[in-house]
Amino acid sequence: RQWRDWTVPAAVIATMALLYAPFLGGNADVLGFLPGYAAEEGFGSGHAIFWLDALSRLVPLPSVAGTLWLAAAAVALIGTGVWMTLIRPAAPAGDPVPVARDVAVLGTLLTLAVTPHYPWYFVWLALPSCLAPMPATILLSSIPILQYHDPYHDRVLQFAQIYLPVLAVLAVWAWRGRIRRAAPAQAAARSL
Repeated sequence: RQWRDWTVPAAVIATMALLYAPFLGGNADVLGFLPGYAAEEGFGSGHAIFWLDALSRLVPLPSVAGTLWLAAAAVALIGTGVWMTLIRPAAPAGDPVPVARDVAVLGTLLTLAVTPHYPWYFVWLALPSCLAPMPATILLSSIPILQYHDPYHDRVLQFAQIYLPVLAVLAVWAWRGRIRRAAPAQAAARSL
C-alpha cells in the first residue's frame, strides 16, 4: 500500500477537481438532487439522524443540530481516514485484508453517523466483510432487514432495534480489545 506519500490523495483530489471544473460556473445544481434529498429527509434539522431524533424526544435541539452533527461526523471520518492512511504503520504491500478492514471501519462509522432509513443503504457493508469480517459491520449490513417489519409504528423504536445492538457489539469488541492489550502489560508487571 503506497499511502505514505501524497501521490494517491493528490491524484484523487485532482481528478475530482478536473471532473467538476466544467460545472464550476453553475449553481448548486451541480450536486443534482443531493441538497433536495438532504432537506426532504431532514438532515439539516437532525430528524433524519437516529441519535438526534431520539435525543430530541428528551430535550429540544437547535434547528442546526443536524448540520452540526454532520460537520462533526465529517471531521471525525476525515481524521480517521488520515490516521489510517498517513499516520498508522503501513500494512504489508499486496495484502487486501487491511484495506478491506479500513473500508469496513470507515463504512461502519459513516453508517452509524448518518443512520440511513432504507435497508438498501446498508448492504454494501457486506463486501468488505468478506475479507475482513468484523461482527459489528456484519450485523450492520444484515440487521436492517428489520426495517421491513415495523410493529412499533414509531421511527425511533424502529431504528433503535438496528443501531443499539450494533453499539452493544462495538462496546464488547472494544472491551475485549482493551483486555487483550492490557494482558501483556499485566504479565510483565507480575514478572518484576
